[in-house]
Amino acid sequence: RLNRRYTNDGRRKMPDGMIQKERKKRIIKQTAMKAILVIILVCIAMITFLLLFQVRKIEVSGNQYLSRQEIADWVQDDNWSSNSLYVMIRNHLMNHELLPAMEEANVTMKNPWTVKVTTKEKRVAGYIVSGDECIYFDKDGIVLAKTKELWDGIPCIEGLEVKKVQLYKALPVSKANKKAFGNLLDMTMTLKKCDLAPDKIVCSGSDLYLFFGNKCVNVGHTNLEERIMQISPILEKLGDQGGTLYLENFNTDNITITFEKDVIPDLGT
Repeated sequence: RLNRRYTNDGRRKMPDGMIQKERKKRIIKQTAMKAILVIILVCIAMITFLLLFQVRKIEVSGNQYLSRQEIADWVQDDNWSSNSLYVMIRNHLMNHELLPAMEEANVTMKNPWTVKVTTKEKRVAGYIVSGDECIYFDKDGIVLAKTKELWDGIPCIEGLEVKKVQLYKALPVSKANKKAFGNLLDMTMTLKKCDLAPDKIVCSGSDLYLFFGNKCVNVGHTNLEERIMQISPILEKLGDQGGTLYLENFNTDNITITFEKDVIPDLGT
C-alpha cells in the first residue's frame, strides 16, 4: 500500500521535492517579470531622453561681437549635443572649452527643448582701422572682431603698422611698434580703473598720446599707471580749454606738469 500524505483539508500533500521545484519556477517567473518591467522602464526613459530633451531652440544673450550662430555652434559642437540634458551636464560638470572671445558662459535649460546661453565677452581694449574695417582687440592684443561697424566707447588706436590680421589671433604689429603696443596693452587696465575713456590713442615711436576731445595728453612710455592717475583731476580743472598736457617726464622725483594751451601735436597719423 502506498504511503500517501494528506493535508488537514483532505487534499493530497505534494512531496517536498516538487514543492521546491514549484517555488523555484515561481521565483524565476517573478524575476523574469521584474526584469521585463525594468527593461520597459529603461526603454521609456531612453525614448524620453532622446525625444523630449531634444535641443530645438538656443537663446543667446550678452553677446556683442560673437554672433548667435557662433555661440549656437559652440553649444552643439559634438555628436551628443543635440540633447539638452547632455548639454547641461557637459557645460556644468565637464571641461567645455570656451570660445577665444568668451570670458565666461552660463548655460541653462529654459525647458527640455530650449537651451539658454548667457555670455560675457572679453573686454575690448581698442581698435585700429584697416581698409574699410575696424579691427577690435582685447587687453592681451587678441583680435576679437573685424567689422565695418563703429562701436561706441572704444578708443581708436593710431600709429600702428599691422600685417595680415586673423580673427582670434594676436594683432600682428610691426617690430617697430612692439614696445608701444605692449605699453598700450599694459595701460588699458589702468584706464579702466581710473574710469578714463580717451577718444583715441596715438602711438608715436614708443610714446603714447591720449586724446580727450580738444585735449592731448602725452604720457610717454614709462611709469604709465602713475601718470594716468594724474589725468582725471587735471582735465577737470582745465574745463573747456584745449591744448596739450605733458606728463611724459612725471615721476616721484619730478612732479612738474606743464600744459600748452591751444597746441595739439602733429603726430603724422
